[in-house]
Amino acid sequence: METLKVVTNEVELFSKLLQSAHIVSNAQLNEAAICAKRLEIPLDRAITILKLASQERLKPAITAKEMVVAGQISLNEASHALQLASQNGIPFEDALPKKGNIASATGNHRTIHLSTSKPIHPLAALLLGAKLVSPDQLNQAVQKATDMNLPLGKSLIINRFMTRWVFGQVITAACLIDEGKTTNDTAAKLLADAIQRRTSFIQLLFESGQHCNASGETLTLPELLVMAECLTEADYQDIQERKLIDKKPYVQIISEHQLIESNLLQSAISLLEMIGDYLRPFQAANALKQVATKKIPVYQAIAELKPPPQVPQPNLRLGDLLVESGIISRDSVETVISKQNLNSSLVRIGKKLLEAHLVDDNNLYNALRCQSAFREGIISANQAVAILYCAHDEKLKLEDAFVKCGVFAPIRMQWNWQ
Repeated sequence: METLKVVTNEVELFSKLLQSAHIVSNAQLNEAAICAKRLEIPLDRAITILKLASQERLKPAITAKEMVVAGQISLNEASHALQLASQNGIPFEDALPKKGNIASATGNHRTIHLSTSKPIHPLAALLLGAKLVSPDQLNQAVQKATDMNLPLGKSLIINRFMTRWVFGQVITAACLIDEGKTTNDTAAKLLADAIQRRTSFIQLLFESGQHCNASGETLTLPELLVMAECLTEADYQDIQERKLIDKKPYVQIISEHQLIESNLLQSAISLLEMIGDYLRPFQAANALKQVATKKIPVYQAIAELKPPPQVPQPNLRLGDLLVESGIISRDSVETVISKQNLNSSLVRIGKKLLEAHLVDDNNLYNALRCQSAFREGIISANQAVAILYCAHDEKLKLEDAFVKCGVFAPIRMQWNWQ
C-alpha cells in the first residue's frame, strides 16, 4: 500500500477526493472549509449546509476516505474509482479495482467461454483480433456487463482493461464494419496500429486510402447532442454500442435509457432536420445548447444566434488559417499562393508550402483537417483558428487540441482535402 505523502490529515484527504470526483469546485471547497472552521463542524456538513452538494452526492467520497484511512485502498485507487463511478453512473463500490485473480470455471463465479459457435458479444472478435484484451479479460468484462446491465465498454473501462479513448477507437471501427466500409480483419490490424501509435482509427483508415470523408449533413443525433454538450462522449459510445447490438434507432435508444429530457430530444430532432437547408451543424449545436441552458424554444435559440444563420460564412482559405493561427506570415503564404491556379487543390497548395519550408508536415496535416471540419460546418472559422493555434502553440495532437478548446467535432468529417 502506497503511503499518502501529500495528505497530512483526513480533511485534506477528503478535499482531494472531492476534487478528483468533481463534486465541488476549488472555490466551493475553499468556501466550505472556511465555514467548517468557523462553525467547528466537519467539512461534509459544511458542504451540505451551503447546499454545494447533497449528502447522497457526498456519500461515495466519504466511503472512499474511510477506505483509504483504513488502508484498504490507496489514494490513487480511491480517486480513480470515484471518477469511474461519476462518469459511468455506477456505485462507487462497483468501480473499485478487483483484487486477486480472475475467477475460474470451478470457482464461485461463472466464466463465459469463447469457444462456443455464437460470439459472446458483437465486439468480441474485433477486441481479440486487435489483441486489446485477453480471452480471460473479455470473459470478466462480459460477466460484469451482464450482471450489472452495463454496456461492455463501461465494463472494460471499469475493470481497467482499456481507457475511454481506446474504447472510442474500438466503437468507431465496429461501426464502420457494421456499415460495410471495412472488414473485421482490416479493422483489427489498423486498430492495433492506431492504439500503438496513439492516433485515431479513422486517420489510419484515411492514410491507407480506405476512408471517404463524410459530409456535415450526415451528422447523427448523438453527434449533435455531444456537440451541444447535452451528452458526454461516454454517452455517445454507449449509444453506439447499444445500436450495434439492438439495431434500434438513435431516438429509441436515447428515449429508453432516459439520457435527456423528452422536450430536449424533440428540440434536437428539429434542429437536426434543419441542417443543410438552413443551419450548419455548429449553428444547430449552438442553438441546442441555448435551448438546454436557457430553457427557450428552438426558434428563439435560432434567432439569437450570432451571426445569424442567413449571414454567409467567411471564406477561410488554407493560407488564411495558417496565418491567423500564427504558423506562417501573410507575406510568405501570399507569395506561394499567388503562383497557383485559382482551381489548385488544397493538397497541391499544401505541397508548395512544404517545398518552400513555410510549414512542416504536422502543421499542414492539422490545418487541412481543421479546414475540412470548417467546410463541413462542424466548427466555425474562429474555432478552426483557435484549435490549430492550440495544437501548434502547445505541441498537442489535434484531437487533444479539440478537447483543450472544449470542442467536439466528429473525426469522420475532417478529411475533405480536395
